[in-house]
Amino acid sequence: MKKKEKHKEIIAGVDIGTKAIKLIVAEKRDRDIYVLDLRKTPSKGVSKGKVTDPPSVVEAIRSILDETERNLGFPIESAYVIYGGTSIKVHDKKAEVTLEEKRRKIVFSDVKEAVSSVLEDFGDVSNIIHVIPVNYGVDDEWGIEKPVGKDGSLLKSELLVVEGNKEEITLASSCAEKAGLKIKGLLHKAAISPLGCFSSKPGEIVLYLDIGAGTTTASLFKGNRVLWLGAYPIGGNHITSDLSYVLGIPLEKAEALKKIVSLIEPEENLDDELEFDLDGERAVCRVGDVLEIIKTRLEELFVDLILKDLKTRMPMDSLSSSSLSRIVLSGGVSKTEGLKVFLKDICGVPVEMGVPSSNFMENWREPENVSLAGLINYIVAQETRPYTILDNCLSGSSLTFGEEDTVFSSQVAEKVRKAKQKRLKGQQIKKVIDTFKRTIKELF
Repeated sequence: MKKKEKHKEIIAGVDIGTKAIKLIVAEKRDRDIYVLDLRKTPSKGVSKGKVTDPPSVVEAIRSILDETERNLGFPIESAYVIYGGTSIKVHDKKAEVTLEEKRRKIVFSDVKEAVSSVLEDFGDVSNIIHVIPVNYGVDDEWGIEKPVGKDGSLLKSELLVVEGNKEEITLASSCAEKAGLKIKGLLHKAAISPLGCFSSKPGEIVLYLDIGAGTTTASLFKGNRVLWLGAYPIGGNHITSDLSYVLGIPLEKAEALKKIVSLIEPEENLDDELEFDLDGERAVCRVGDVLEIIKTRLEELFVDLILKDLKTRMPMDSLSSSSLSRIVLSGGVSKTEGLKVFLKDICGVPVEMGVPSSNFMENWREPENVSLAGLINYIVAQETRPYTILDNCLSGSSLTFGEEDTVFSSQVAEKVRKAKQKRLKGQQIKKVIDTFKRTIKELF
């Protein structure tokens, strides 16, 4: 008797970015996850991490979804959605659960009760993207990573609650839904990206920065615990716009200039001229002028925004004298030549590049794909440590703790999905017929 083939467990994620929309598909085999496909398409309907033209975003997702399904030969029915909207609020919350008996083992439902008690303060939890435990305590003992199974009479939790903008959440999720996907969860890039290149050691404090075209997210970790998250409406596109405005040149020329200079140009190169064509005329500008414009915008991002927020989380006179160990960069802008040295001079700590983990093929292991790698590692964490990050499953009433396979869908998504399956089946039949015709020709 032929052994029945085991059903494939497929994981998919859509990253809705300002410059590109990406789709990753992986297969889970036992405890390992293998990436099957990763594709991207230019993003035309997103500005500063927010969907501004839903039809364009739906079309883009549907395009790479169809392309991926043709390549893999099977339909993708559900996916997580990653977005980087900057209208988030991060709340510090504390919760306590007194056990009904004097002393017993803590169970998973106790952790849920602690989180639920915190969410009662927010009313409508559909705005909540993540609830991230920073610290657990049992009785008088703090610093417990896995409270379930511990003996005690009081469970204490310190939590970060990430609240999003309802319009941004709705637009991001509905675009994927209208492309024919069931939504398994909505994830914010600030919480997910660090997981894609995670390297923190116990007790070490690391700042992870994902710098994209329209937004930058910041995540502060101590060991494997999140201390703080932030999102800022500044990215590589703003540097391009600054160059275009100040120098009076088109955006495409400004983008080219941005890529040919280094942030650590030697002093003797600053007066060198960069020559380019402008409407048929010869135009020039100084290397020093280009660098000054770029550095001004970067200093605003790192000094006036990120480091200012960081100092509210870490009391210190100057960042270089703090306990911050390293900065890890990801995102497309992280590849800017000289950025690591530029940041080290500002912050006084080592700066390194973050790349996706080893389960990615070599040609996919780029800093701009870190958020997708973070999604894969997040799925693993949901099984091995289900109370590490609790995400919004878009059901409007509860958060997913990892032990349930909850999906959200609607009649629109169902209609699109069925039409897509029918089209895919038709393509498969056509492929069989074409193969049959070729075989007949070869025989006769």
